[in-house]
Amino acid sequence: MEFQLDNIRWESTVEVGQIENPGFEDAVPTNEVNLWDENIETGFYYIPGARWQAFLDGGADADFELVNSVDGEVYGGEKSLAVSVNTALASDPYFIEILHKDIPVSANQSYDVSVWVYSEGGDFRLRASVQLPDISVLEQAIVEVPQGEWTQIVLNDVLIPEGESSVRFLLHMNYAQNNGLTLYLDDLTIK
Repeated sequence: MEFQLDNIRWESTVEVGQIENPGFEDAVPTNEVNLWDENIETGFYYIPGARWQAFLDGGADADFELVNSVDGEVYGGEKSLAVSVNTALASDPYFIEILHKDIPVSANQSYDVSVWVYSEGGDFRLRASVQLPDISVLEQAIVEVPQGEWTQIVLNDVLIPEGESSVRFLLHMNYAQNNGLTLYLDDLTIK
């Protein structure tokens, strides 16, 4: 007996409250930002296979690098993302941004969203936020990450409005005090 198959497509689905690749473990193993695939939106780059995006604009500059525990700081698993800020300006914080899109949620439910971060070279300032796909902010906090220790950033009781089924998690890092500093991030959770 012989079967021929054509045009088969399989898509994995992520359940509500689960984050696809929260700790960069499934990202394509490259440390070269110029090898990342550029999205159609100017300034956006995504980490292949990782569901994370990086954004630079307004003259700000940073290097984004996947690291392992030998090359850098890792909180959980074997990989994290290092953001080395080369040029941060006193303009909009979102000009250096890391974002995880399409986190499935249920409407009318509250969630706690957290991520682990580590600063190298000095105290690091960032703005963490949870947004709807239309970029409406549900919750945000400006945080000072102390140098040399893993710190958990938690946004508590993020209420999902009626009719919404996904959110985005963002870290904005374009603050002048971050020039020359590196931030490692790992293990995003929602519960």
